[in-house]
Amino acid sequence: MEATSYATLSNKTSDARRASCILERTLPHSRRLLAQPKGAQGMQTIITRLGWLAMSVPALLVLTAACGGSSSPAVTSTGGPNTATGTSAIVTSAPSLTGGGPQAAPVGLIAIGHSGLTGENSDLSKPRIDAPENSWATGTAPGLNSIYQRLVAVRPETAGHVANFAEGGSRASALAGQASAALHKVPAPALVIIQTIDNDIRCDGSDDARIADFGKAVASALDVITSASPASTILVMSQPGRPENDVAAVAADPALKDRLKPGMGICDTLNPAGAFVPEHIATLRSILEKYEAEQSRACAHVPQCRDDGGEAATNYTTFLADASDDSAHLTVQGLARLAETMWPVGVRVLELQ
Repeated sequence: MEATSYATLSNKTSDARRASCILERTLPHSRRLLAQPKGAQGMQTIITRLGWLAMSVPALLVLTAACGGSSSPAVTSTGGPNTATGTSAIVTSAPSLTGGGPQAAPVGLIAIGHSGLTGENSDLSKPRIDAPENSWATGTAPGLNSIYQRLVAVRPETAGHVANFAEGGSRASALAGQASAALHKVPAPALVIIQTIDNDIRCDGSDDARIADFGKAVASALDVITSASPASTILVMSQPGRPENDVAAVAADPALKDRLKPGMGICDTLNPAGAFVPEHIATLRSILEKYEAEQSRACAHVPQCRDDGGEAATNYTTFLADASDDSAHLTVQGLARLAETMWPVGVRVLELQ
């Protein structure tokens, strides 16, 4: 960011076709670049334009996270990927509290979205794959202080009731399926975290026409959640960081700037001459904020839903140590800082104080 709260380093549109998920949302150096997925043209924009993203990890990560998808499925307590939904899951769930009777008071946490939630590439010993223990939302690594760990500290009954069905490279259209699978593991979570957007951004001139469908996909996921667990609180995140805030950091570090691929696309932050393009940076931000506005609009129609009030977008700042070596995801340090940034939002929406 994102992971996570910036977006992802964007690549050239032409490069997107050659890249996989990365083309769509991650850095040119991301493993997905080599995958050559269908629809790669989309995130490629993010990558190049996101040169901003890649570099700033939050904003970059966000896009990257969204586009980032690990090649191997996350380990689950049920023994592997969720074959019913086609997604991989990170699950640690206690027995259902409902017992087939009236729904019990909500307890626990589920997370759905893209690789900004999976800890992808945060563990140097597991390059380019998910490290669910490091997820800023549901992680259990010592010293991480994820949202889940913080929630357990104030509500001990939360322990064991956690599921993360986020998947690298997934778009908003996958949210409903992820939500259904996660709710099967934790039927009545107190908190549902949604981190999406990145992989839906195309930066090819088609985004305005795509935003309505994006909103419908988010609304569909919200409906799945509220129908199954009406007492759950849902938190939708803004994109961590903003491209213009990352450009200065990239420009100040030659090594980082060298990772960016120049391009002529509407969201490419670096032109062929090696200069940053303010108009493209502004375009990228504008597109990003349109998706955020649509996400907030969908959320506003659901009483149980809350957006983060722009917390991730405005209050998550990235340090160089926060960016993983693919410049598209966050290190453990970066993920811990994102959890710290988002915890006050969790306190607010859950009315813990």
